Amino acid sequence: MDEPRTKWEQLQSRFKNSWFGIIVLALIALAVFLSQVGDATKKVIDWIRPLPAADLWVQPMPPRIEPLEQFRELVKSAGPDTIYAVGATFHFGLQHDGTGEEVISINSLDVRVDAYDPRAGCPYTLTGDRIFGAGEAPLRVFDVRMSRGRVEAVQRKDQRNGPIMRGRSNNLLDIEPPLPLVLRKTEIEKIIVTFIVDDAGRYRIGLSIRYTNRNGPKTAEIPSVAICKPQE
Repeated sequence: MDEPRTKWEQLQSRFKNSWFGIIVLALIALAVFLSQVGDATKKVIDWIRPLPAADLWVQPMPPRIEPLEQFRELVKSAGPDTIYAVGATFHFGLQHDGTGEEVISINSLDVRVDAYDPRAGCPYTLTGDRIFGAGEAPLRVFDVRMSRGRVEAVQRKDQRNGPIMRGRSNNLLDIEPPLPLVLRKTEIEKIIVTFIVDDAGRYRIGLSIRYTNRNGPKTAEIPSVAICKPQE
């Protein structure tokens, strides 16, 4: 019983008995050879002069920071020395820089507490305090509760009538259900993070974005801001 032949052997037996067939086979063999040479050449060029890896842009940098609406009148200036009353909202976007077709994986969006002093005073007093969460929350917003110098609770809602995702980790993406973020060329992921402190004292809170491109893991830092809640 004859053993089954490969497609190349079947093609040879079909065309090898005519000049036309021989020419066809020669062209096919030449195309395969050139393809292999081209792949090898590309690998050598990539090794000698590799293409730059896609990178992450944070837009804008530094991000736009807003005070909580109910305490807006207590914030007298904007800049690195501003002290926000009770909480603050970070507005920024994560964007692929457009280099090649490589994707960027966002591994974590970590809350970074650069300083915490429960005994520090605030340059203002509170005359009233509205209930947090009253009214209709905006979409695609992380709400982060801080207490005793760490993250107390996280929640995010992606759809107006959808489920609320909850977590307790410093990594805001570590929620249920998990929230994977992958950026492709020209894509931008808009992020809004609202911090609210429950305990009296002064915080400096920022964010660290850990991501991976072709060169391995990297980190982008978002500068911290001061948030202060006075003693009741």
